[in-house]
Amino acid sequence: MNFPALLTTFAPALISLALFINTRYFPPSLGNPFLSKAPEWWMRDQATWDKAYSFLAQKYGIGTIALFAICSCLLFLESPYAAYGGYIALVAYVVLANYQVRSYMQEKVK
Repeated sequence: MNFPALLTTFAPALISLALFINTRYFPPSLGNPFLSKAPEWWMRDQATWDKAYSFLAQKYGIGTIALFAICSCLLFLESPYAAYGGYIALVAYVVLANYQVRSYMQEKVK
């Protein structure tokens, strides 16, 4: 197995890892943000928003571990299209995680 094939197959998992690190360690803030600034209405219910963002980071972390396992299994296919399965799983779990957080917020914030 050559390095470009490994990198191509594990690219969705590495993207997922970057997304998790960004969400977990660089959340939006109202003060002096590092990457993103939170909107002003975030202050209205700061604790709920912070909890939802932490919940999203947790979902991304679980998805990252699962995606590394999926990409490891895809290595054995030895197909040039094996990475597509990882990208499909990446999109699916990001959509699912955001849906779960959105439903959580619908329930908690009125």
